Amino acid sequence: MSYRKTDMDAVSYNPAWTKATTARSKSFDETFPDLARRARGPQKAPTKTQITLRLDAHVVDHFKATGQG
Repeated sequence: MSYRKTDMDAVSYNPAWTKATTARSKSFDETFPDLARRARGPQKAPTKTQITLRLDAHVVDHFKATGQG
């Protein structure tokens, strides 16, 4: 099925923003306070450090075969 320009125009009306519409706009957090993302605070006692380690496939296979998962 193909869509014509008139079909797209009918469903995609999006007027340009003016200074007036920008002035009365609100942030996502103001509009949806219950959905706003809450960030965790800093750790009180950081005990772990994240690292990245690249291993050959045969090394990974060996550890998977001898471990619990």
